[in-house]
Amino acid sequence: METIGYIATGVVIFFACIAGVAALSSFFQKRMPPKLAGTTIPELGEGLDIKKRYHIVHSGGDFGSQFVERLQGVRIIGYVGKDDEEALGKMYMRSRWLVVEFSDGRKAYLMPRAIISLQQALAAEQSSASDAPRR
Repeated sequence: METIGYIATGVVIFFACIAGVAALSSFFQKRMPPKLAGTTIPELGEGLDIKKRYHIVHSGGDFGSQFVERLQGVRIIGYVGKDDEEALGKMYMRSRWLVVEFSDGRKAYLMPRAIISLQQALAAEQSSASDAPRR
C-alpha cells in the first residue's frame, strides 16, 4: 500500500512541476503584436480625444439588438452613474451611462456595451458643430 502512496505523490508533484514551468514560461514570454496578412499591426498609445466629435453607431440596449441608431457629430462628455456598484458588476459598466452632446446642446445617455462603433467626424464637421448655438 505504501508503494501506491509514493506513486500517487510522485504523479502529483510531477504535474505540479509541469504547471509551474508552464506558468513561468508564459510569464516571461514576450507578447507578440497581432498581425494582419503577415503585417504587424502597431499598437496605438493614444485614447479617444474627447474634444473632437464622433459618429456613434449603437444598438437599442443590447449589442445583438435589431434596432440600430446612428448619432452624427456628437461630442463625448463622460460617464454618469455609480462605478462602485459591485452587485451590477464593473465588467460591462451596467450601472454607468456614456454621455454625449449633440451640436445643438442636447445630451444623449448611452449604455457603453451597446456601442457598436465610433468614427471620428471630418474636420469640417468639427468646426461647424462648434459654431452651432448652445442652449
